[in-house]
Amino acid sequence: MDKSAEILRFASETFDVAGAVGNILILGLETKPGRDLNQFETDGEKIRFTGFYKHFSPKTRELIKRIAALGHTAKQLRYFDDINLKRIAVIAGLGAWGKSSLVIHPKFGP
Repeated sequence: MDKSAEILRFASETFDVAGAVGNILILGLETKPGRDLNQFETDGEKIRFTGFYKHFSPKTRELIKRIAALGHTAKQLRYFDDINLKRIAVIAGLGAWGKSSLVIHPKFGP
């Protein structure tokens, strides 16, 4: 198995959905009871998405370690980075572009 296929296989086993476009992996987790990715805290000025950091970030760090072990580098991008992750998710086949501009996954929805 080539390194790219191995990385995508591991990502697919670790996350609910995974796809790739070029050298960009798109990863997704479903929010569900016991795994609320939308949970947040605020101090009145800043919002911290604690659910995302608790559930998504550890999986991402593990994937980045796996990629490094294969001799590659990786970093986590976020929505505020200069890239349209929704568009790339659609191109990767993870869902369709919805009327509300959300990516709609066939199993998990928006």
